[in-house]
Amino acid sequence: MKFDSFFLKRNTFLLLLSSSASFFGTNMQFIAISWFILEKTDNPLYISLLVSVGMIPGLLMSPIAGAVVDRSNKKILAVKMDFIRAILVLILVIICLIDLPEKLFITLTLVNSLLITLCGNFYFPSISGILKEIFDQHELMRLISINSSLSQIFSALGAAFAGVLVAFFHVSTVLLIDALTFIISGVCLLLLNYSPKIKNNNGKINFSIFEDVFQGLKYSLKDTYITFLFLVGLIPSATIYIINSTLSVYTKEHLNMGSFAYGILDSSYAIGAVVVGITLAFIKKTFNQFTTIFVGYTILIVGFLVIGLSKFLILSALGFAFIGFSLMLINPNRRSLLLSYIKEEYVGRVSSLNWMFYSITGPILGILSTLLLKSTSSNLIFIIFGALSLISLIALMINVKQHNQKNNVKLGA
Repeated sequence: MKFDSFFLKRNTFLLLLSSSASFFGTNMQFIAISWFILEKTDNPLYISLLVSVGMIPGLLMSPIAGAVVDRSNKKILAVKMDFIRAILVLILVIICLIDLPEKLFITLTLVNSLLITLCGNFYFPSISGILKEIFDQHELMRLISINSSLSQIFSALGAAFAGVLVAFFHVSTVLLIDALTFIISGVCLLLLNYSPKIKNNNGKINFSIFEDVFQGLKYSLKDTYITFLFLVGLIPSATIYIINSTLSVYTKEHLNMGSFAYGILDSSYAIGAVVVGITLAFIKKTFNQFTTIFVGYTILIVGFLVIGLSKFLILSALGFAFIGFSLMLINPNRRSLLLSYIKEEYVGRVSSLNWMFYSITGPILGILSTLLLKSTSSNLIFIIFGALSLISLIALMINVKQHNQKNNVKLGA
C-alpha cells in the first residue's frame, strides 16, 4: 500500500485532521486559561487545581463512559462530545469576559474544565472504537504512529500560538479559536464513512449499565493477554511523567547547565518521537509487532543508561532522543495490538480501563521519581528506570513465548 493511497483516503485524512485540530486547540486552551488565571488571581495554586480537577471524577466516570460507548453509535457520540466541548469553551469565553468575583470565577472555570474532561472520557474510547471497526491491524499501527507524531507537533504549535496570542490579545480570542478547533474536529468525524458493526441502544442508560461495567472489568482482567498488553506499556507510558519530574534537576545539578540546555533536552525527546512516528507511517512493509516492541524496549534501556551515565549535553540529548524514538516504537504497536485483539462489543470499556490504568500509574511513578530525588541523584533515577525496563523486557520475552505455546496464536502481523 502506497503512503499517499492510505493517508489521502477519506477516513484516514478526516481522522488525522480531526485529531490534529483537537490537539492544537486543547493545548491552546490550557496555556491561555492558565495564564489568565494567574494574571487574575496571582495564585499558582489555582493552576494546580486546574490541572488536577478532572482527574479523580474522570477516573470514577471512565468505566461508565466506556460502557456507554459500547452501547452507542461511536461516531455520533464522538461528534456530540466535540460539539458539547465547543459549547463549553464558548461559555468559558463569557466567563472570562465578565468581571466576576475571584472565587466565583475560579469555581466556574474549574467546573467548566471538569465538564470538558468528562466529555473526553466519552470521546477517546469512541475514537478507539471507530479505529477498531474501520482499519485492519497494520493500518492501525501506521495511523496511530502518524497520529502520535502529529499530537506532538500540534500540541507544541498550539501552546506556542497561544503564548503569542495571549501576549497581544485577550484570552477570549484564544478560546474562540479553541472552540473552532472542536467544531472542525466534529465536522471531520461527521463526514466519516462509518457503519457500526455492533447493534446498540443509542447509549440509553439504565440500571444494567453497571452490569456492563462489571462485565467489562471481568473481560479485561480474566484475559491474560489484555492484562499483559496493559503491563507492556507501564514504563513507556510513565516515562513522560518521569522526565517531567526529573529533567530540570538533572539539567541543573548533574549537567551543571541552565534553561537553554533544559530546552534542548526536552525538545530532543520530542524530535526523536516525531521523526520515528513519521518514518513508521511511510513504511509499507509489515513487521512483527512484538519484535518491534522488543527493539523499542532495547532502545529505551539504552536511552535511560546513556542519560544516567552521561556528563555531556550532546550525549544526554542523544539519550532523550533515543527515549522518544523508543516510545514511538512501543506505544503505537502496543495500542494497535490491543485494539485488534479485543472484541468490538468491549472496545469502549477496555479503552477506558487502559486510560485509567496509565492515568493512575504514570503520575505515581512520576511522584516516585520526585521523592527519589531527595535521597539520590537525578542521573541515578534514570539508571534505575533503565534497569526496570530491562526487567520488563525479559518478562515481555518470557510472556510472549508462553502465550504462543499455550494458545498457539500468532502475535503481531
